[in-house]
Amino acid sequence: MNKKKTNYLIVILNIIIVISCYIAYFSADYLKSSILIGGEVTKSIYDSFIIDFFVLNASTIISVIFILTGIFDIVCGIQNRKNKKIFFWMIVIALSEIWFVIINLIDNIIIHYINIFLLGIVPIIFAIKNLIHIRKNKPKVVQILSYIATIIISILQIIDVLDLNWSIIAIVMLLIYIHYQEKNIEESKTRKITNIILYWILQLILSIGFLALILLSLLITKINSEIRNNQIVDLSNEIMNFSASQNEEKCFPVENDNKFGFINENGEEIIPCEYDRVSDFLYFEDTGGKYYFAFANKGNEYYIISKENETIQIEDDKYIKVIDELTWNQLIYTMNNNEFDTSNYNRRGYISAFTTITTFVFSEKDLNFDDEEIVNNEIELEEQNGVLYYNNGNFVMLLKPVEDGDYDEFEVTIIKNSGERNSYTEYIPEYDEDDNTIETYKDNEIEFISLDENTHGWYDQNGNKIVLPSDYDIQYVSVKYAVLELIDNEYYCYYLIDMINQKSFKSDYIGEFNNGIIIKNQNNKIVAYDENLNVISKEYDRIIIDLETDMAYNLYPYV
Repeated sequence: MNKKKTNYLIVILNIIIVISCYIAYFSADYLKSSILIGGEVTKSIYDSFIIDFFVLNASTIISVIFILTGIFDIVCGIQNRKNKKIFFWMIVIALSEIWFVIINLIDNIIIHYINIFLLGIVPIIFAIKNLIHIRKNKPKVVQILSYIATIIISILQIIDVLDLNWSIIAIVMLLIYIHYQEKNIEESKTRKITNIILYWILQLILSIGFLALILLSLLITKINSEIRNNQIVDLSNEIMNFSASQNEEKCFPVENDNKFGFINENGEEIIPCEYDRVSDFLYFEDTGGKYYFAFANKGNEYYIISKENETIQIEDDKYIKVIDELTWNQLIYTMNNNEFDTSNYNRRGYISAFTTITTFVFSEKDLNFDDEEIVNNEIELEEQNGVLYYNNGNFVMLLKPVEDGDYDEFEVTIIKNSGERNSYTEYIPEYDEDDNTIETYKDNEIEFISLDENTHGWYDQNGNKIVLPSDYDIQYVSVKYAVLELIDNEYYCYYLIDMINQKSFKSDYIGEFNNGIIIKNQNNKIVAYDENLNVISKEYDRIIIDLETDMAYNLYPYV
C-alpha cells in the first residue's frame, strides 16, 4: 500500500489535470480567436510558438495527458489493492480518464448513450445504494454530502451540462478515504522508486506542465491582445484626426499597371494609382459620427489612407504582417478551389483580400462597408372594380388579372394622352401582390414578358413598348440609355442603347457606375460615363465597382 502522502499527491495531481482541462475548455474560444488559417498553414496572429503548439494540438495534448495519467492511476490503484476502497476509486479515475479520450475520438450516438449510462445513470444508482447502506452505520456528514454531490453531478452529466463527472466524484471519494488511511505504512524499496518516478517526477511534470502550458498560452494571448487593442485605439484616434475622415463621398478602387488608387463618384482621381494593394473604403462609428478610411500596402509598408490620400504609416506591426500573409493566402487558396496557386487569381482578389484583412486588423471595431444604399424604384397601383391602374401623367396603364392565370399575368391596356389605346396579355414580373406595387427601372420603366416568353422589354415613361428578343438580358434602363446583355457563342457581350440619339454601342462589358456607367473600350481600357453619357474619368485597366462586376464573365484575364 502506498504511503498516505503519496496517495494525497496522486489526488492533487489529478485535481490539477481536471482544473487544467476545465480552464482549457472554457478558454478555447478565446484562444482560437487568435488563430488564422492561410491555405494549408495555420498559426496565431501573434506568431507565438506556444499558442500555436497548444491551440493547434490541444485535442492531441489532452488525449495524451489523460491516457498517461490513466496509466499512472492504474498502477497506483494496483499498489493500493489491499485497501479496496482506495483501489476502487483509483481505478475509477483511471478508467474515466481513458474513457474521456475514447468518447472524443469516437463520436457517434451509441457512444453518446453509453456515456450517459456509465457517467450518469450508474453513479446515481451507486450513490443511492450507498446512501441506503450507510444509514445503518451512523454515517459521517462528509459521506452523505459526497453521495448527494454524486447524484447532482450525475444529473448534470445526463442533461449535458458537465463532463468528467466520474473524475470529480472519484477524486472527492478518494480524499475521504485517504483521510482515514493509516499514516505510517512501510513501503518496499522497489515501490518507493516506482512512486518517485511515476508520481513525484513524471506525473508532477505532466500535470504542472499541462497547467503551465494553458496558463502561459492565455497570458501571452492576453498580453498581445492588450498591445494590439491599444494599437487599434491609437490608429482609430489618428483616423479621426484626418481632415477627410468624415467625407461621405463614394469612392471606387481603380487600377493601372498593377497599381491601385481611387476615383470619386464624379470620376475624378482622388488617390493616384500608386499602391500595390488597397482595401475598399470602410468606416467605423464613434460619438462624433462616421469615420472613413482604407487600408493600403506599398512594398513592405502598410498605410491607413483617407479619401484625400492623407496617410498613416503603420510601423513594425507584426500582427498585420501575419494577418496579411495568412488571410491573403487563404483567399487565394479558396478562390482556386482549394489549390494553393498564387499565380492564378483575379485582380479583384486584391481588394477582397485587403478588405478582409482590414476587418481582422480592426477586429475590435465594428467596421462597415462604404457601400451605396440600393433603393429600388417602385410604383403603387390603385384598384377599382377588380382592375389595377397606374397613371404617370403621360399614360394610364390598366392591369386586369387573368382569370385562372398566374398572379403576375394580366390583360394590360395602355391609354396614352393622345387617345391611342393598345391591349396585350402578358406577365408583369416585378408585380408584388401583397402590397399592389411594381418594382421598376431607374425612371419608372415597367418590365413585361410575353406569355410565350419569346420576347420581353419595358414600357417607357410615355407608354411606348420597347420589345426585345428573350436572348437579351436587361441590365439597366433609364430615360437616356439602356444596357443589354447577350450570350453569343458562350461569350457575354453588352450593348449600350442611346435613347436620346438613337445609337447603340457594343462592348465586352458595360456596368453601372454611380448614376452613370463604365464601359470597356476596344483598347481594353475602362472609362466612366455620367448619366448623360459624357466621359468623366481617365482610362484605367480596371474600375472596380464590386467583386461580381469585376469578375463578370471573365471580363478581366487572370494574371
